Formats: sequence, C-alpha cells, structure tokens
Amino acid sequence: MFIGNLLEKTSPVFYRLGTSQLLPANKGDHGWNWNTLMDTGVDVVCTFDEGCYVSEVSFTLSEESGIKMAEVLCDGICCGRYSAGTGKLVTGSIDVPAGVSASEVIVRLYADLKDIMIESLCIYGAQGDDPILFPSPDKAVYTGGSVALADLGAVFGEGEDAAFAAAHLRSRIAEHYDLSFDGPVAVRVEYSADIPAEGFALTVSECGITVRASGKRGMLYGCEALFQLFGEDSVPVCEINDAPYKELRGFHVGLPPKCELDFAKRFFKYILLPMRYNTIFLEFAGGMRFDRHPEISEAWEKANAAAKAGELPPFPHGDMVSGGMLLEKDEVRDLVDYARELGFEVIPEVQSFGHVQYITYAHPDIAEVAEEEKDIILDTRAADQPPSTFYKHSYCPMNEKSYEIIFDLIDEIVEVVRPERYVHMGHDEIYQIGLCPRCKDIPHDELYLRHVIRMHDYLAEKGYKMIIWSDMLQPTEKRYHTCTAIDRLPKDILMLDFIWYFHFDMDLENNILPAGFPVAIGNLYSSHFPRAEKRLANVLGGEVSCWCRFDEKTLSQRGKFFDVLYTAEMLWNREYTSHSRRLYANIISDLIPGIRDEVRGEIIKEGTGYSCTSFEIGSDGEVPAALWEACENITVMDGQQITVNGYFDRLIFTHTALRNEAVITSTPPRKIGAYIVHYVDGTEQEIPVGYGGNISVWTRRYGDPMPQQYYRHQGYTAAWFADPVELWADGETVTFYAYSWTNPYPEKEIASIFCTAEPDAAKVAVADISGMKLER
Repeated sequence: MFIGNLLEKTSPVFYRLGTSQLLPANKGDHGWNWNTLMDTGVDVVCTFDEGCYVSEVSFTLSEESGIKMAEVLCDGICCGRYSAGTGKLVTGSIDVPAGVSASEVIVRLYADLKDIMIESLCIYGAQGDDPILFPSPDKAVYTGGSVALADLGAVFGEGEDAAFAAAHLRSRIAEHYDLSFDGPVAVRVEYSADIPAEGFALTVSECGITVRASGKRGMLYGCEALFQLFGEDSVPVCEINDAPYKELRGFHVGLPPKCELDFAKRFFKYILLPMRYNTIFLEFAGGMRFDRHPEISEAWEKANAAAKAGELPPFPHGDMVSGGMLLEKDEVRDLVDYARELGFEVIPEVQSFGHVQYITYAHPDIAEVAEEEKDIILDTRAADQPPSTFYKHSYCPMNEKSYEIIFDLIDEIVEVVRPERYVHMGHDEIYQIGLCPRCKDIPHDELYLRHVIRMHDYLAEKGYKMIIWSDMLQPTEKRYHTCTAIDRLPKDILMLDFIWYFHFDMDLENNILPAGFPVAIGNLYSSHFPRAEKRLANVLGGEVSCWCRFDEKTLSQRGKFFDVLYTAEMLWNREYTSHSRRLYANIISDLIPGIRDEVRGEIIKEGTGYSCTSFEIGSDGEVPAALWEACENITVMDGQQITVNGYFDRLIFTHTALRNEAVITSTPPRKIGAYIVHYVDGTEQEIPVGYGGNISVWTRRYGDPMPQQYYRHQGYTAAWFADPVELWADGETVTFYAYSWTNPYPEKEIASIFCTAEPDAAKVAVADISGMKLER
C-alpha cells in the first residue's frame, strides 16, 4: 500500500470553479490573475486510477494570494472546508482534513478579486488494497497469492529467543484460530546477524514462512507482524523488511492495583508488544511493601484509606500507584518478569527529592518545610496543579537521613526489578526547595546539584545509569531557580523533557540537547505534541505517560488506548507525517475492536458463527437535519421500551449525542442516559451512557484530539469503548458511536430494554440497537 502524497500517483487538472472549462495558468505555473477569476474560482481536479483514502489536503498560497474559502470534494461530496470568516481572506499555508475514500478529489478555491497562486499542493492519504501493517513498515512487497492457514505446519525456532518467539506466535494463533499445525507450510523463527537491532525480515511463501531477526525483540515484532497479516483463512505472500525509527519507545505507568495485575499483563501482551514499544517505566512511590521501612508502607496504606474515606486530602499519586494499596514483592517481581519475558526493558521510577509524600508522611522530620505554607491554586489550562501542602512534597537534601532512606528504597526496588541499564529517579516539579533552616541560605541550584549527583553516584556504584525529568533545568520555568546547574551535571544522565505542553510555540528539548545529554520526550502525547516530524529526529525517542489508575475504565477516560496506538506510529515509522492523522485514526479504529476483546480476555475465535438481530426502535424526536439525511431511523432516548425477547451474548447500541457536554479532566464521564436491560426472570442490568466514554457529539470526528492545553493528559475522547460509524450529509460528518456491551448473563432471556434520559443532559439519538448471539 502506498502511503504519502497521492499527487505522486496522478497529475492535477485545473478548471474554472464548478464547470468543465479548462483554466490554463496565466501567472506562474499554477497561478491566475484576479481579473481572470473575478469572484468565481478554481477547481483543482485529481482523478485516480484506483480508489484511495484521502486523509488531508495541504496547500500553500503565495504571499499576494487570497481566497474566500477552500473546500475538498471527494467523489462530489464536500468532506472538508476551510473559511476565513466574514470579510476576511484565506492566505498562506492551509490544511483541510478529509478522512474519506474516493477516486476523484476536487480542491475548490473560491476567489474574491485577488490573485490565486498555488505554491504547493499535497493530498495526503493511501492507495492500494494491500494488507495494512501498523505501525507502518519500512518496506512491504506483496507479490500476489496467499498461504492457507489450514496449511500451516510446525511453528519453531532454534535457540532460546527464537524458540520463545515461535511459542508466542503459536499461542497467539491458537487464541484466534482452530488449527492443527500439521500442514506442509512450516513457520520458522531464526537468528540473523545482518538484521538491524529490533528490526526483522518476514518472508511468506507457499514453500514456508520465515521470521529473521538479530535479537529477541525483533523476533517478537516479526511474529506480531505476521499475525497481524492473518486474514479469515489465509496470509498473503509477501516480503516485509522493517526496523524502528526511534531507539526509545516507552510507556510510563504506576504499579497496577492488585486486582488489575492480569489486565496489566494483557495490556503489555496485546497492545504494547504488537505496537512495538520496548520500554516500560514502572513508578513505585509507596505501592510496594518495603521490608527495611515498614513504617512507610503502613503510612501509605493508612493515608490512602483515609483519603478515600474523605478524612484526608487525596494522597498524591495514591490512586495511580497500586490503587493506593500495597503489592507484595513477589507480585511485582512476577509482573516485571512477565514484561521482561516479552522483551521489554523495565525501568523502575523511584521518586526522589520531589513527589516524595510517600516518604515524608511517614518521616515528617526530613520534610522540606517553611514556617508558614499555604496552597496555591493555579490555572490548570496552562500549568499542573501542585499537590496539597498538607502532604510535604520534598525532603531536605541537606539531611543525611533523607539519603539513608532513599538509598534503602532504591536497594529494595532494584533487588526486585533487576534493571538492565537504568533507574528513573524523578526529580521533577520540586515545588518545596530551600525552605528549612538547613537549606534556606543555600542557592537552589546547589541543592539540586548536590542531590542529583548523590543519586547518580550511588546508582553508578551499582552499575546503573540514571534518568530524570528535565523540567528543573529549563530556563522557561521561572518558579524554579535550578536551571544553572545544567552544565555541572554528569552528561550520561538521560533527560526526559516533558514540559513541552506548556510551551507549544517552543522546541524546549533544544535547551537541553546542547549541554550534551541524551534526551527523550517525556509525556509524549500524540494529541498535542507539535512539529513531531522535526523534533523527534533529534532525540532518542519518547514515552507515553498514564498519570492515572491502571485499569480499562480509567485509561479509556483519559484517551490512553488511542494515544498509545497512535504514538506507536510516530516512534516506529520514520516516514510518519501528521498530515496523515485521519488515515492513522481510520486504521486504529479498525484495530481497536479486536484489541479490546483481547485485553478483556474475551477473544472470539475466527470462524465462530453468530447471528445479529436488529430490534425495532421506532423513529421519534427532534434531531438536526443532517442526522435525518444520514439515517433512515432515529429515535431520541426518552423513556422508550424496546422489545427484545431473546438470548444474546452482546448488545450493540449505535447512538450519538446531540450536543457537547463538558469534559473535565480526571473526572468520570457525565452520565447522559442509560439503557436498562430487563431479563425475563425479573432482574435487570443498567448500562450507563457516559459522554466521552461510550458516546460523543455527532459533529466530532473519531480520533480528533481535544487540542487545548487543558486536555494535554486526556487528548482523546470516546475512542475506546465505542466504535465510529461515520456518515456524510451536506458536507458534514455525522458520527455515531457503536457501543458493544457484553452480557454477563447470556444464559438468561432478555425481555426488553428501557431507554432513559438524564435531566438537563445532552439528548441521545439512537440509530440502532442490535443483539449478537454466538453459536456454541
């Protein structure tokens, strides 16, 4: 499949707007004088030999040019529009997202008695019907033909790593297909020294299938690529050669709660590994039981329990790490071993100096405190809110007891994790520094330098390198007085630069790189990171962070599933371009239903028979005209009783919200309605309709970010629990959300479904309610 500028596949033809009259340029190669156009315009017509997916049209007008409006028409339907507004003109560089399949694209430029000179024009998208691999490979050649899955034979590899990768692949296949593995086409995983690090070469032919790589990760990535190519009953004959763009492709999360350990393993296996992440950062705080300091563990449990009961302020990072409870060392060790077996480098984060409330709550004697303190409330659109000063944020870097405790904790954590190279020591957002009698007369940069070097040297003695957040070294952060320490720090410290989202107009990593440090982008959120193509070229890579509890519901609320999938493309594919965002979102929307079943442990094997029944919902209520044009039947949720009378494994609700609801960071989606499932035996189940969870507004395109800084940690909404059904009406996208609910009691007959609305909430328009029954 070709992905890139579709104008490499055709040449545009220019017509007078809305006509078949050719319009030769009379000002430069692609320009027209104002008196040639007057107030009509230009149609730039691009016709393709085969259908394509149009992601975005990007063009630049010369300095003296101007237009009233630009439209993108795909097969005659307006699918994108850019207008300057009343009395103004569109000038300069313009991007018009599309996100639709077409065989003809018209870029329509409306004139306004101004010259129109097109300096550049690109139509970004994809063409071809080859299978899609994601993240996108360096090189993929499909020669025609396929291998029947029923013909697969032994899946094997020689050597420990190859044998593990082969066993992993066979397990993946067995989860989804009923195969005997006794056919003539063997699948071999083998070592090959000439393959780039973490890359792979995959060959599929009628004579056999081979995955070659120079290490375990590449072998696993190759096996996952092969599995992704599996269709219903065959795999295409092909040659795939691939290798990663960025060295560091990381995922940062707190220790999972005990009840979510199995979910965490499924997340690692079914999302991070297929998306070719190679590093997992595990933040510990007080979430693992410490033997040398049981008082810290006891204080952690008690404070978090009191906070959940409303008796204390929320404990910083409490719910995020172990759900505010404790994991035993064997449980952490088991999780780390599982991740490492899948090829991940596991890096523990031990918060030190700042964000150490888990220590200072048990040891207030080492806390860095001033005589008087009060909470400061910040504008969270452009800053992270500091935690309550009830919990002491920092410890004293001049108190030797601080080092005795943190060194003990480091020892216990590295004993459990056994890191390969790095320990992440935090050092971000040190709000309380230079306050206590020991420190108040010492420059802040000296205090910071002293602590970083002590941590660095202690780790070096144990054979480890150090990672820290780099915000304290950024000259833009005027509230800190530590940036002058940058030239005196050891240059082998890996810096994670994360405050880019407070300065969209700056490339802040350029303040750190000249000092000689290796740098990666911390909190790399695909929804907000600007100029990614240019900036990622200069760094080691990046890591997606989840500053929330590690469970499906919370990750969905924060948009993290979609974010992790999208960011994988940015870090793996050296040809990534943000102009193809709609294309990538379309690919991801096709992947998510299967991934969702996998991380829930609800895999439906290929070939499993099923039947679907659509229930009569009627047609009632006031909705925008575009919805009526897009759908034949719509009912607005308001007390309807839908008759079912049947047994079903899943119910699918295809619905959309008629207006926006406020999406507030770190709060659950607002309930705007509910479906009440009534069983024949008199029991019932309520299915909440939550805005931003399993529904959004009909005018929002699936996968479009919420671009404001406020949503930096939560850039996507309604991008996991429900799948998009996108329709077109009069140039507008109409997006419905198909929410699949797994019936916990498939053995019980469903009598009916009651649809209820919430007072003063956005109305819910329902296009379809269906039941799915699996054949057993």
